[in-house]
Amino acid sequence: MASAGPTTILVIGASGDLSRKKSFPALFAPYCQKLLPEEFRILGFARSRMDTAAFRESIAQNLTCRYTPEESCAEKMDRFLEHCFYSSGEYDSRESFREMGTLLKKLEGGAATNRVFYMAIPPFLFLEVSHSLKEAGLVSPPGTRPWSCAVIEKPFGSDSRTSDELVHAMAEVFSEDQIYRIDHYLGKEVIQN
Repeated sequence: MASAGPTTILVIGASGDLSRKKSFPALFAPYCQKLLPEEFRILGFARSRMDTAAFRESIAQNLTCRYTPEESCAEKMDRFLEHCFYSSGEYDSRESFREMGTLLKKLEGGAATNRVFYMAIPPFLFLEVSHSLKEAGLVSPPGTRPWSCAVIEKPFGSDSRTSDELVHAMAEVFSEDQIYRIDHYLGKEVIQN
């Protein structure tokens, strides 16, 4: 990913326990190893009302520097946190996603930017959120540059039929090659690799 060009990682469900304890430490590790693009930002989105400073403080509590023992951990964390921002809103509100899109475009400064949508939310929200992202103009069409992709955590439905329904409905927004499905307990290792 280091050569991917400008990239924004949007963590939807960013104030949740698993995001704070697993996803953000998993993003910090490749940052420490210089595996993230030089120009990147992370935008957390969730219902919890807080500002960017409070968001940075909440995720800093779970960061560790086991991958860069020769450097000052505090300095490394501070530099990583400078790339982290927050926007609050409702998952079922298209207006919240339009507002997030406005902030995102400001943070990206009009540059062509790849986007990773990491959905750390319950499966029943995947479709609503995906359609809101598309409606806000945040999702790039398949096969274009800059690219977009969605990372969704399982479960993907309660059985084969509901899983198939989710796959077909998600295809209205993201093509199959734009969707990565992971187990959230394994997500930390996937992100690190």
